[in-house]
Amino acid sequence: MNQTAIQARALEDGLAATVGEMTLQDKALASLSILTEQTANAQGQFAREADTTAGALERIKGQFQDFQAAAGEALIPAVEPLPGRSRLP
Repeated sequence: MNQTAIQARALEDGLAATVGEMTLQDKALASLSILTEQTANAQGQFAREADTTAGALERIKGQFQDFQAAAGEALIPAVEPLPGRSRLP
């Protein structure tokens, strides 16, 4: 996505009449419109796979990785050395 595409989308969507009167907000809305259009295929793919076994397994895998990270962070204080003691070699 480049500045020309953003400006063209802003004009196409009627956010501004000319490039000269285009505000930062107009450009942001045009950028969001382009991004939404470009990611529609990926969003649709997730929706199509949401009820499949593969989709369910991917979500479970992600949740398990989140759990592992949270558990690891919770255990850090237990495995850090106590104050005044040196680390084991």
